[in-house]
Amino acid sequence: MKKETELNSLLGEEENEDLFSTVVLTALIVIMVAVFAFICFFQLCSVNGHSMTNTIQDGDNVLITRYDAKYKTGDIIVLDVKNGNTTTRLIKRIIATENETVKFKSVNDVVYLYKKSGDEFVKADEPYIREPMQAKHFSNSVFKYEEEYTVPENSFLFLGDNRNDSSDSRVYGFADRSQILGKMVKRLKKGSFTEMIIKIIFRANELDEEN
Repeated sequence: MKKETELNSLLGEEENEDLFSTVVLTALIVIMVAVFAFICFFQLCSVNGHSMTNTIQDGDNVLITRYDAKYKTGDIIVLDVKNGNTTTRLIKRIIATENETVKFKSVNDVVYLYKKSGDEFVKADEPYIREPMQAKHFSNSVFKYEEEYTVPENSFLFLGDNRNDSSDSRVYGFADRSQILGKMVKRLKKGSFTEMIIKIIFRANELDEEN
């Protein structure tokens, strides 16, 4: 009777160990699948530059989604632009989308962006910019004062929030949708637990900024 009790006890321990191993293995598989799915849909980028100050600071890490075709005005995007024979990766804000008409006006050496609304042009409301755009930073722009520009199909006008320290559509013209890698969904707080975990999951891709 004693031997039978000991045998049952051993069998019970083995069953408990098997159950524990199964639970741990299942949890690991779930975590691995979740991480893989996360990597497929998101990307971590490390910002190098000041063109989006004060919204995004130099050295910030941002999380972007790579599968969102519904880009709209105000979205912060990561895109690739041609710079001679090289490709530069930038982070900027979408200012106008396809078929929107814009123009730039200079008043007392300050440049303002206007958007067409009906038959009139209305000054764009841009509370996110660091400071007004100075005319001296518009002198080499591909756009000219007072001329109307309509954004082509599947294209976007993109500018930095720090207008006086940014290379954007004023240099590169409109961006085609195919140039966009994704849009920002979150700026990670420096030193936070979330940033630490996401940095472990991803290998950050540094964003080169031409200022």
